[in-house]
Amino acid sequence: MYAVVRLAGKQFTVKPKEIVDVPLLELEPGTTLSFDEVLAYSDGADVRVGRPLVEGVKVVGEVVAHKREG
Repeated sequence: MYAVVRLAGKQFTVKPKEIVDVPLLELEPGTTLSFDEVLAYSDGADVRVGRPLVEGVKVVGEVVAHKREG
């Protein structure tokens, strides 16, 4: 299972339980967020590609931590 989501003008492939580095969000660790801009989605048996977005699908994640760039 995976999804391709758009965040801050960039595309990210996300999978369940996976930690993904994204641009800094002004949210505290522990905050739940929802990604409504899903460009593609696969449940393992079926692949859905949006035109431009997949309707009826959203991805929910949590801010785990902020890391310093440098």
